[in-house]
Amino acid sequence: MDELRLKLREIADTYMTSVAAHDLGHLDRVWTSVEEIAAGEGAADMRVLLGATYLHDIVNLPKDSPDRAKASAFAADMAAPILAGLNYT
Repeated sequence: MDELRLKLREIADTYMTSVAAHDLGHLDRVWTSVEEIAAGEGAADMRVLLGATYLHDIVNLPKDSPDRAKASAFAADMAAPILAGLNYT
C-alpha cells in the first residue's frame, strides 16, 4: 500500500497548485483524515480510498470559473485512465 500511495502522490503532485488549499499537503491531510475515519468504520477498501484521496483534486478550477461545479466530474474523468494504468478495475 505504501508503494501505491507514493505513486499516486507523485502523479497527483503534477496536477496540484502552490495554493495551500490545493497543494500536495492538502492531499496528505485528507489521507490522514481518511485513515482515521476508515479505522472507525471497519472494513473499508483502503486501496479505493487511497485512489480517491490522491486524485480528487487533480482538476482545480478557479472559484469564479463558470465550470467550478463540474470540477469533480472533470477530475473523475481524468482519474479514470490514471487508475486503469495502476490496475484499478
